[in-house]
Amino acid sequence: MAAYLRDEHVTFPAVMRADAGAWSQATGRGIPNLMIVDTQTGKVVSSCYRGDEYVGPAVPLSVLESLSR
Repeated sequence: MAAYLRDEHVTFPAVMRADAGAWSQATGRGIPNLMIVDTQTGKVVSSCYRGDEYVGPAVPLSVLESLSR
């Protein structure tokens, strides 16, 4: 994971699945997984996964865009 973050110049916070606690339920089976987390409740608002199905980053990005309006 560290190599991926470095090689892809990732500048946002990243958490290993083993360290994700309750968030690990929203991680699916792959990386990367963009998750939008409500900072007040700590709950995952949106993710690149629905269960084990990868839906891609457009889903959480659209949620983030709607929240920023």
